This record gives sequence, C-alpha cells and structure tokens, in this order.
Amino acid sequence: MTNPIGKRALIIGGGIAGPAVALALQRVGIGSTIYEARPHAEENKGAFLTVARNGVYALRTLDTFETVMERGFWVSRMGIYSGSGKRLGEMGSNAEGIALERGQLASALCDEAVRRGIPLEMGKRFRSCQTTPEGVTVHFEDGTTASGDLLVGADGIHSRVRQVIDAGAPTPQLVGLIGTGGWVSAQRVPNINASSDTFTFILGKRAFFGWIASPSGEIYWFANIPSSLYANEMEEQRLVSVSRQEWKQRLLDLFAQDATPAVEIIRSTAEEHGFTPSLLNMLPQVPCWHRDAMVLVGDAAHAASPTSGQSASLALEDSITLAKALRDVPDTQHALSMYEATRRPRVEKVAKLARRANMTKVAGPMVRGIQDLLMPLVFKYLVHPEAEAWLYHYQIDWDEQAHPTERMRS
Repeated sequence: MTNPIGKRALIIGGGIAGPAVALALQRVGIGSTIYEARPHAEENKGAFLTVARNGVYALRTLDTFETVMERGFWVSRMGIYSGSGKRLGEMGSNAEGIALERGQLASALCDEAVRRGIPLEMGKRFRSCQTTPEGVTVHFEDGTTASGDLLVGADGIHSRVRQVIDAGAPTPQLVGLIGTGGWVSAQRVPNINASSDTFTFILGKRAFFGWIASPSGEIYWFANIPSSLYANEMEEQRLVSVSRQEWKQRLLDLFAQDATPAVEIIRSTAEEHGFTPSLLNMLPQVPCWHRDAMVLVGDAAHAASPTSGQSASLALEDSITLAKALRDVPDTQHALSMYEATRRPRVEKVAKLARRANMTKVAGPMVRGIQDLLMPLVFKYLVHPEAEAWLYHYQIDWDEQAHPTERMRS
C-alpha cells in the first residue's frame, strides 16, 4: 500500500485523540472524517484534567494552544501534602500546563477541526469493518457505511477497533482504585486559601484527594479510593447503584481523620455536582497497534491509568507522530510501523510511572506514616526537574524527517 497523501482517513472517536489526529493529518494533506458514537456532545462537567507541559508543546504544533487555553487556565505548580497537613513536596516548572474540564478539551479540538473544514458525524457507533488492498470500509450500527484509505481507532480504552485489529488484544484491567469527583463554587468554601495556579494533592490516611480553584471561582476536586474498602461492589453496575448521597457520606467519613480541606470541600459540594463513582482502569501492553489499513492512537493503544496525568498529552503526541510518519514514509505499512516504534517505548515508560503512582494511592495507614517521613527527603534529594525532562520537556520537531526515535528537547 502506498502513502495515502491526498486521500482520506476514517477516524473512529470524537474525544481528544480523534480530532487531534484529524488536525495533524490535515497538515500533511490527508483529509479525514471524524465519527463519534454519541448523538451529541456531553458537558460532563466536573471531570477535570491537566494538559501537561509536553501536551502543551503538542497543542502548539497543532496550532490549537490558544483555542484550548480559552477554555481553561494555566497551572504553574503542584503541591503535595499528607493527611496530617504536612507539606511533603512540590513540583514546579514540570507541573506547568493547562487545567480544564475533559469535555471542554474534547469540544475545543472538535470545534477547531470543524472550523478547519473537517467533517464530524455524531451518532455513528462503529460496528465492524473490512480491509482491502485499496483501503477500508466501516459499518456503523445505524446501517450506514463509509470507505477510506486508512482507519484510525481513537475510540478510547474500550476500543472496538482494537478488537478488530487483534481479536486477542488485551482488555482493560482494574488498578485497585475507585475514582469520583465534583465541583463547587469557591464562595461556598470561604475558609480555603484557593490559588488557581496550584493543583493540591493530598495523600490522606485512607484515600487520595486533589483539588484546584479556577479563576472563574469554582473548585474542582477528585478522590481516589482504594477499591479494597468496597470489595463487594467491584462491578461498575453495583458501584453506580449506590446513591450520590451515600457516596458523599462515604467520602466525608474517609477524609474525616485528615487535617486538610477535603471534608469542607466535599461537604460544600451539592450532590448533583459530583459523587458519581467509576472503577479506574488501565490497559495492559497492547501487542499490535496496527494491521493492514488500520491503526490505533491514544487510549485505544496505550491507556495508562488516570493517575499518570498523561492520557491527553500522549494522545496529542500520537497524532503528530502518526501524521509525520505518513508524510515522510512512502509505504503506509512502513509508516505505521515507524509510528508504533517511535511511540511504544515512551508510552510504556509512562505506564510504569502510573503503576507506581497507583501503589502510592492504595497504601494503608502504616505505609502512609512511612511516606510522611520519607517523601520530603525524596523531594529534596531525589526529585529534580532534570530527571523528569524526558517526560515533560518532550517536543516533536514537525519539520524534522520522521525517524523511530524523536529527539527530546529540554
């Protein structure tokens, strides 16, 4: 198969990875259509993330930094505290990035793709596809079809395209944490000294808590709870059957022993503005990222758990690397192989970091005590910005010829 410059890609998924790929492909002359299963965009207010520094570099390459920044705000540092209120450490320049609601990031990228003339079709749930020497035909659950030269699976951790590429591909695995969160007006929490440039993380005695205040006057928060505390509810359906009122009370109980703002923030949050739980997942190593005219990007290929803080940023990097490979390598199969060879070592290294972060969050009270003693020393003597440059200072040179290992610039 030859390089499909000037031809068309079918992109399954209109979240973050999908429109990012469409924008990157457009820059190399590959047209595309984005197909999203949902009938309309969802606000999903309260689900919050930070586009890390490396993701910001990718946004600038896609010329979407300003568009995304209009919907979020800049974070300069991350402070880490124990449940006793003790300051354990801080991340400075490496913590810089854009904080915003997940839905706002996805809609900003989709809106920009549409503005640049890229079609976005809603209510198109992928069912199956067939590949031929000429390309690929996709069948949707509404009975319609679409044909193109390349199929991009940007359909997330529960990707259907991944199963088509490899029927034996791994499925998501639980990481041992329950996630929930919400938002509240800062006016309802007057005793908190809220700064919009700092994300605060708290290693509570029984659970993990994070919060940040937006310049518009809202406090966004999340909690990670060891799933061992609710072992009899470790099915998603049973988990969400518990009322929001009950989850609010559970969180208040979990953080009651901590000398932190967690209880005050949770108590002040209206039940309709949070407290929907979910089982946190990560994706084991995916052996096959591409086959024939099909390829995976973002969480469909390498979903580290949400504790990595890198899901969106890695998806943005994927989009640029894939587009460059298709631009610079004449044969599409070789281009897809180069894309995978370039990305796999990096995303698997991030996954290892995420697994270590998960272990920190499921630690019991005894281990917490040890962490309180050791973590300040770790931050003082072992955590240096230079050691994390490979992650946060990673930039993809758009003008450089694609090759298996993109240079990292700090």
